[in-house]
Amino acid sequence: MLSSDTGFNPGDEVSGATVKEWIKTKAIKVDPDVQPAPAHTVTDNPVVRISVFSGEEKDTYDVWQYEVGSLLVKHGEEVVATALRRSLKGRASKVVMNVGPNASVREIVAKMDSIFGAVEKGENLLAKFFSARQKEGEDVSTWSCRLEDIMNKAVQQGDVPDRNAEGMLRTMFWSGLRREIKDVTGQKYDTVRPFDELRIAVHQVERDLMQREEETTPGKVADKVKPVVHMAAAERDEGTYPAIDNRYGRYEENPTKVYSKAEWR
Repeated sequence: MLSSDTGFNPGDEVSGATVKEWIKTKAIKVDPDVQPAPAHTVTDNPVVRISVFSGEEKDTYDVWQYEVGSLLVKHGEEVVATALRRSLKGRASKVVMNVGPNASVREIVAKMDSIFGAVEKGENLLAKFFSARQKEGEDVSTWSCRLEDIMNKAVQQGDVPDRNAEGMLRTMFWSGLRREIKDVTGQKYDTVRPFDELRIAVHQVERDLMQREEETTPGKVADKVKPVVHMAAAERDEGTYPAIDNRYGRYEENPTKVYSKAEWR
């Protein structure tokens, strides 16, 4: 049905051609000289978050620094800078205020490093690494992570080439194990090459030893393998710089070589 504004009266015979002509007269005319307005688009910056750091607990600085570095790989400078400033509280936030509002992320991190970063000489880090031993009551996973933390700091400071880190970690992880675990994992050390895989294999042996002790100790829950510290080995290497220089020198001469247990002693 046609409405009254078409100019046709009810009952009139209207052909299809007439209707088409009427539609043409009602079409909106577009001026070719007038450009259409661009569509309005909204681009939201991704919301990223970094763990809060106040400067009161220095042990968390490494985690904060790692998060900032990881975000820089995936996000732009502005996004990371905003998240960084929001993550800082207390003393740490005042440090960034002194850098200025236009400081880049790298400039801020450099300033934070100078205040909250670990300042340890290379020889001290290497001494700590080569003299480290699995502590009493310390499980294999915790021991390996502690050793890995020391190595990562040495690599970041340029004291150890990255290509040497894997082999050094693998060797010192096994040689620093408690005696009762080390004695039964020699075959694992000889056959399992990657550090992470060796860690898994030794951790499984540790679990088996714990389970065996629980089964053979009636009425006692043994939640940790009793440590037997090999004092001779600890005393031989603890704090002895000649031994440290000896071991590290081998890696510098031949970083790709896999050392046997006998060669490493």
